[in-house]
Order: sequence, then C-alpha cells, then structure tokens
Amino acid sequence: MRKKAANDFEKDFFKLLNNAVFGKTMESMRKRMKMELVSSDQRLQKLINRTTFKHCTTYNENLNAVSLENKIIDFCKPIYIGFAVLDISKTLMYDYHYNVMQKHYGDKIELMYTDTGKLLLLLLSLY
Repeated sequence: MRKKAANDFEKDFFKLLNNAVFGKTMESMRKRMKMELVSSDQRLQKLINRTTFKHCTTYNENLNAVSLENKIIDFCKPIYIGFAVLDISKTLMYDYHYNVMQKHYGDKIELMYTDTGKLLLLLLSLY
C-alpha cells in the first residue's frame, strides 16, 4: 500500500502503521507500570504502604501521581515475530554487503558499523 500511496502523507501514514505493528511485537511488558492519580490523603497513604510502590509525584496539595510495579506480568506480545523480523532484516543487509557491495568493490570497501536498518561502510578511493 505504501508503494501505491499518492502523496507524502499517505506514504508516511503507511510507514507508521508498519512501524507500529512491529513495535508492538517488540514491546517489553516488564517495563510497564501502574500509575494512579490520587486526591485523597487516605488513598495516597494506602498506595505508599504497598510493597509495589515505586515513587510519588506531587503536582499540588490535592493531586499526586503514584507509580506502582505490576505484581503480575502478562507476556501477551508475540516477541518471536519481532525477533524473526530483525533476523531476516539483518540477513538481507549482510547478504547485500557481502554479495553485492563487496563483489563490486572488493577490498576497497569495509563494513564499519551496523544498526537496525543501517550499514556504515568505508569506501576507499577507487583511483
């Protein structure tokens, strides 16, 4: 759909959709926390006394935000899909470097750094 997009907005929109789906497959459930906005002193004290209490931010005398750790972590995200996408991407990138670029430039090209979706190459002078 991205290739058939008529304008930049549509291209960016379809790219965002793909990235959002991929991002959800790699989402870390361990990093989630519960947050509760509290306006009563009794409720604030009750939350502070919990073993899952992390920290409290006071916004004014009537409003506090209390952060709590999750007691139960639900691993409901398909992380294996995200790993598979990353591995396939890495395989395609290395294949391009070694079977296309290195065949063309020989010992004049060197792989310096890789990141998700990037290759940093050193191309020595051909002359």
